[in-house]
Amino acid sequence: RGQSATAATDIFAIGCMLYEVLSGRRAFLRATPADTLSAILTEPCNLTHSGRWPAAFVPLVGRCLAKASTDRFSSGRDLATALHAALTDDTKPA
Repeated sequence: RGQSATAATDIFAIGCMLYEVLSGRRAFLRATPADTLSAILTEPCNLTHSGRWPAAFVPLVGRCLAKASTDRFSSGRDLATALHAALTDDTKPA
C-alpha cells in the first residue's frame, strides 16, 4: 500500500516466516502475483495445527498476520515472550 515500514510490519514478516516454517508452504501464495498481493491485503491466515509443533503457535502466528497492525504484537519483545511461552508450554504436540 506504500505506507512506511514499522515494527508492526516486521512482526507481519516474522509471522509469514513462522507460517512457512510450520506449514511448509507460504502463507498467502496464490496462482498469480496479483492474487497473492490481494490475499496478503484481504484474506485471513488459516494455519492449522499439524501435531508436529505446539498448538500454541496457531494463535501466535495468527496474531502476527493480523491485517490491522494494532491487532499484532506491539513489539518484538512481546512476540519473543509469546514465542518463548509457546516453546516451553508443558502441553505436548497432538
